[in-house]
Amino acid sequence: MKIFLTGGTGFIGGHFINKAHDAGHEVVAIKRLGSKPRVILNKEPTWIEGSLDKNYSQTLSQCDTFLHLAAFGISPQPENWSDCFYWNVFKSTELLKQALDSGIKKVISVGTFIEYGEAGLKYEFIPIDCDLSPAGAYAASKTAFSVAMQALCKEYNVYSTYFRLFSVFGEGQNENNFFPSLKKAALSGEDFQMTKGEQIRDFISISTVVSQITEGLEFNEASLGVTNILNIGSGNPQSILDFAQLNWTKWGAKGRINAGSLPYRENEIMRYVAKI
Repeated sequence: MKIFLTGGTGFIGGHFINKAHDAGHEVVAIKRLGSKPRVILNKEPTWIEGSLDKNYSQTLSQCDTFLHLAAFGISPQPENWSDCFYWNVFKSTELLKQALDSGIKKVISVGTFIEYGEAGLKYEFIPIDCDLSPAGAYAASKTAFSVAMQALCKEYNVYSTYFRLFSVFGEGQNENNFFPSLKKAALSGEDFQMTKGEQIRDFISISTVVSQITEGLEFNEASLGVTNILNIGSGNPQSILDFAQLNWTKWGAKGRINAGSLPYRENEIMRYVAKI
């Protein structure tokens, strides 16, 4: 299978490229001028330099699947409404339509569990048919794109899947995210400052995430014109503090985890766990 990929230099994108190549797929990936992958690639894809607002029709016409991982405002990067909606909705939708006009028949994109927002509090384990109640520019823009994607893929009568990812962690993640920050402190012998850590999250390794996305390329039991929306999570509730302590011990850290040294974020939602 020949895959047209956005976000190939990112955390998830780099791991996906390795997994896709291991599975025997061919990958054509966009990258911005001068950007480098966050993870070590076992094999380079066919890189095309450019951003989401370019014309890739000729290349798209030679591909089987459009996989959209690129996004603006992913935590802990700063988000703002204009850029999130420009890139995550308008330009992403334009590129998706370009792919469909070029003859692509299979589409996959990824979103985030925070699209559920406060509606997720109604459930101990959040189902895919949970109402969406996003807060903030990034979550709202991803929600808006998911709606546009469903409408376009229905109009073009193609196979499509939209994955909502829960708390993904692993090597190559932004150094300011929780897992890499924790690991950096552990390996350097420093203390780690964090909230009380009572938030319940659904932690899932990047290797499991890209395995599920790669399996999704087969579109088993998919229906033409109907977007299959799926959660990617472990379904295993775990407090942030328990997650931190487990890894802290595994790494043989010499410092201390100072739980409660940082305040919770305003309007912190205390539980997000996927129904699998």
